[in-house]
Amino acid sequence: MLIYTITNSVNGKVYVGQTTVGVGRWYRHKSHLRNGKHDNSHLQNAWNKYGENVWVWSIVDRATTKNSDAHKAGVRSKENRIRASNQIRIQMERGDFDDRHHTSETKEKIQQTLLGSKHTKRRRENISKSLKGKPWSAARRSAQNRRNNNAVG
Repeated sequence: MLIYTITNSVNGKVYVGQTTVGVGRWYRHKSHLRNGKHDNSHLQNAWNKYGENVWVWSIVDRATTKNSDAHKAGVRSKENRIRASNQIRIQMERGDFDDRHHTSETKEKIQQTLLGSKHTKRRRENISKSLKGKPWSAARRSAQNRRNNNAVG
């Protein structure tokens, strides 16, 4: 388990996170920030304002186990020191999103919610525009042919 910071070298504000994947987490942060899709709006706004080159990623602490009392106390102590400084927002992540998947019950609920819903006319037009000029796979073509044949009959 790693505790890391992303620091703005211009104003000293700090984002704190926790991960098990090390520098891979920093790459994910940068990818989301570059695409304007980061979950932390404070960090995203600061990234947009100051640009990419002012950010420093560093590991603050390494723990051998997630649940050790010493680790938790150390994290709280580091959190308090960083919180006392000029910060963006403390966000302790409880793991990485790669390990999270919908349960079959949740998938079923989502499917039932979407069942029978239709795209708006504007959404259908946007989908149509996005697909124009793209070659169809054999599977997509046969599925479309089946739909067309069922609609006629």
